[in-house]
Amino acid sequence: PALLASGAASVPDLAPHLAHHARMGGLEDDALRWAIQAGDIALADLAPDEAVRWFETSLEDAAALGRCDEVRADLLVRLGEARTLAGAPDAIDTIVESATLAMATGAPATLVRAALAIDRGTIKVGQPARRQLDILEAALDASTDADIATRARLTALVAERLVRTDETDRRITTAREALEPARPGDRGDSAEGGAHGLAAHRAPGPAAGRARLAGEGGARG
Repeated sequence: PALLASGAASVPDLAPHLAHHARMGGLEDDALRWAIQAGDIALADLAPDEAVRWFETSLEDAAALGRCDEVRADLLVRLGEARTLAGAPDAIDTIVESATLAMATGAPATLVRAALAIDRGTIKVGQPARRQLDILEAALDASTDADIATRARLTALVAERLVRTDETDRRITTAREALEPARPGDRGDSAEGGAHGLAAHRAPGPAAGRARLAGEGGARG
């Protein structure tokens, strides 16, 4: 408790120690808070296995404290991101579970984060692929307050998932929408969204549509 009350508690590197001391001292709320921060730090430091352990601990602590499903959804998406970086084959399932809870609880920010995390997960086929597409579309609908770059990236990811469907015309239209923000001078996620959108034209479909998209993408490059 003394350590928790000291100025050292503001130092991020101490988060793992603070989480341990809080748990030993029966300070459950503090233990949860520091466990989440320890997981975030491990994820940022590219130590995904450690991040997985902290987020799994956070989920257990949140359940013991009776935290709501919105909190669980937030922790699940963090865990899914960590499992993805750790190469866990079930990472995408964790992300989908997070997105499902986020939709059920009306948590748009968590839903968008989960949808973007799908981009780094395993692309599945069949029914799981349809579920991923549903999540991306729901996130796009919920991202009205998001920046243009985020919406462009989500739109491009929808277009990419449509590659695995027979909705060719819709894929081409969606890919064009994703390319629109990727104008000369754009940076970051806008450019990434443009790259995803351009990639969506490569799947089988009308040759004229593919050529048109390729031309539009090249004009923006």
